[in-house]
Amino acid sequence: MSNNNEEIVGAALTPPPATRAVLAGRLLASIDASNQKEPERMDASEADETTITLTLDSELGQRLLQESSRHGLSPEQYAVRALEEHILRTERERREKAIALVQSWIDEGDEEEQKETWEYLVRVLDEDRTSVRKLFPEELKEVSW
Repeated sequence: MSNNNEEIVGAALTPPPATRAVLAGRLLASIDASNQKEPERMDASEADETTITLTLDSELGQRLLQESSRHGLSPEQYAVRALEEHILRTERERREKAIALVQSWIDEGDEEEQKETWEYLVRVLDEDRTSVRKLFPEELKEVSW
């Protein structure tokens, strides 16, 4: 990856604290949603079937036959279960990585950066008011805010 691409990826992975807070909230809300559940496992015979033809090398084909026999399944049933388990595991790992990333943002806690972000937010909110009365009057700094 070129330096420019690395900078872009780095910037995308390290957004400012305010953006991280919004992303963290949305991500955690979507992950913790009470209506989420693990997808149910289904046999190929239970689903609307899609036929896929795979060409396996002899070693992998032999392993598939051995494992399916060991589990008392047809090679097709065993292959479907193995794919389902892999896909579910991949989805779960992806969620866990996203949670770990958000948690690292939360744990990072750069106080100076947070202070600068707060001061910027106060200034912008007071500048963009239609009223002459400030939301954050200077005389109340460190008293009420």
